[in-house]
Amino acid sequence: MNSSKNSATNTRVVFFGNEELATGIHADHPVVLAGLIESGYTVVAVIINSVRSNKYITASESYAEAHAIPVYSPMSKTELQSTIENIPADIGVLAAYGRIVPQSVIDHFRYGILNIHPSLLPLYRGSTPIEQLLLDGADQTGVSIMLLDAGMDTGRIYAQAKLGVARNISKNNLCSSLTILGRDTLLDTLPGVLAGNLAPRPQDDSLASYTERITKQEGRLDPQKQTAEDLERQIRAYAGWPSSYFFINSKRTIVHSASASAQTTLEAGTLQYKEGQLMLGCKKGHLIIDSIQPESKKAMSSSEYINSQPILARGNSVIIDPMS
Repeated sequence: MNSSKNSATNTRVVFFGNEELATGIHADHPVVLAGLIESGYTVVAVIINSVRSNKYITASESYAEAHAIPVYSPMSKTELQSTIENIPADIGVLAAYGRIVPQSVIDHFRYGILNIHPSLLPLYRGSTPIEQLLLDGADQTGVSIMLLDAGMDTGRIYAQAKLGVARNISKNNLCSSLTILGRDTLLDTLPGVLAGNLAPRPQDDSLASYTERITKQEGRLDPQKQTAEDLERQIRAYAGWPSSYFFINSKRTIVHSASASAQTTLEAGTLQYKEGQLMLGCKKGHLIIDSIQPESKKAMSSSEYINSQPILARGNSVIIDPMS
């Protein structure tokens, strides 16, 4: 057994989070947590966000229980502090915990807490970096292994790894790729941190950009004010939650997938089935809708949707409800 393996075996880790790096994406396997255990690290506890855990059982929670690792879901900073005080551990690892960790908890660990953040910090600080970079049409992103502090993603950086963003990539696929990259970068970084061979570098705050939490209302498509390219990016960025939608006769209709055309052939806000395509006119260009979900119905292809819409099937157009 090599020295790095010995270091891993002797290192007690507390894992924070559910690894769901983006909204509406539910991890079916805890890639980072499993990677730590498979690499020989002793995970002594898993801390999950109680707000999220009340909605469903996370993959981290299920995996921990299957491996006889205690799971805690503290409701407050005070409860988190008292929980951590009773867990002897050397280092914390955080991946999408969803809460600010107080400095007193960070200081409990000899080596602090390492956070896997899905962006090249200081770009895209905050809770929705994946969504925002998709909205921006960024062609590159990555992960940062950050020494957590009490600020909003302001800690010093141990390591970063870049990832190209393919045009039209889904949020789900990008999230999966970043999770794997984050695991690999973390596992490459941990031995140097534990041996004291790595010094984290401060972020350049002058280059920082920030993301905001997303509300359900932000998912509404506004083709009168947005271009087809803008809306196509939004549909991918908001897939799962809050989803992207418009209203027809006050009924909510979700668009699950679409492509953008630069041709402006329809008036903005006009929905029409033409030449075998379901199209939505935009401020510039038009959307070609591939998958759609009417209110109280399941998701369906555009051709299936047309079969249930006689007006559109006859080649007529429909005006979606305007934004108020």
